[in-house]
Amino acid sequence: MFTQEEWGFFALVSSIYGVVALVACGRYEVALLVPKRNVEAINLLGLSLVVNLGFAFLFYLVLFLIALAGFGERLGVWYYLLPVFVLIVGFSQSVVAWNNRRKKYREIANFRVSQSLFNNVFSISTSLAKVPFNGVLLAYLGSGLISLLVAIYQIRSDFRLIINGLSWSRMWFVGKKYVRFPLINTFQALLDALQLNGLIYIISFLFGDYYVGVFSLAIRILFLPMGFIGGAISQVFYQEANSLVHQNKPLFPHVKRTLKMSCLVISPVFVILVVAGPLLFSFVYGEAWIGSGVYARYLAAWVCMDFVRASLSQIPLIFNKHHVLLIFSITSNLLILLVFIIGHFMELRLGMILMITSALQVLLIFALINWTVRISKAYDAKLSNRDHQ
Repeated sequence: MFTQEEWGFFALVSSIYGVVALVACGRYEVALLVPKRNVEAINLLGLSLVVNLGFAFLFYLVLFLIALAGFGERLGVWYYLLPVFVLIVGFSQSVVAWNNRRKKYREIANFRVSQSLFNNVFSISTSLAKVPFNGVLLAYLGSGLISLLVAIYQIRSDFRLIINGLSWSRMWFVGKKYVRFPLINTFQALLDALQLNGLIYIISFLFGDYYVGVFSLAIRILFLPMGFIGGAISQVFYQEANSLVHQNKPLFPHVKRTLKMSCLVISPVFVILVVAGPLLFSFVYGEAWIGSGVYARYLAAWVCMDFVRASLSQIPLIFNKHHVLLIFSITSNLLILLVFIIGHFMELRLGMILMITSALQVLLIFALINWTVRISKAYDAKLSNRDHQ
């Protein structure tokens, strides 16, 4: 229903607001699961929403000033709607994090399903109606607004608890107590987001919208299991790992169990993509999109390995090792940039560049997973020594 160029434009705009939205709440929504006391979590929720509002306003001012300098014309009306996207995504992230803390996994699942359902319904509708704007982006805006209303409705039973626990002084207190999240985790989250979104910027600059469209469809399909299954595993793991640490219970068995489960879930996806990726894409989307299946095959190892890493990456946050995660993210992004620069000068095809990038990222992620496992083992050993004493 949409051309490669339309998908390319959508990928470019969504990659911009997607990266910005990750840090729009100051990463305080990520800290929601860390405190033992509910009153601290409530004020982290309030603080994340206040920061998101302020950030969206400042983002609009920055965009306005940039527009005065003559930039942003390529994005058209979507340029000025970027802060709206950021506001919607930021609020949704905070509410989902609150539901995760409250162990409302059914609500989180319903939110994800409604988001996907409305997005697909709107995408089909805008295509059939032949709207003059980019139909994919319009669908994301509409589904985002409705999904946010669904998320707010889901926490209605907690409204009184939240309102009674909120205060400016407490928000100021938790803001200082968890300041590592905006100061360090923000940069790490930005760098993580730039791993794939940065690729869209680079491919757009070096190869054009057509290749961005082909690449972005491959990424969209590859991250479907990451968004639904991987996101659920990660949220449950983060909540339960925090509970184990609060109760001074061993952590490694939980890490080992999650690691095995993630590998079992993603292994069939990896095999299918490598063996029949191009065939599946051409069958579902048509011969014009067979290139997306080829790129999906090249990226399969990287994305599947990152699926396994995603849930375990919460462990360093629990133990305040943000700085090490930041180093990994910097190294990962530098490798990607280096491969693309060298590949461009050597006049390599995009497929070959992606294959080399994927191989290097797999090695780096393996090292990160190994380090995370060692953190949990060290924590358990410390608990054991304390018990013996």
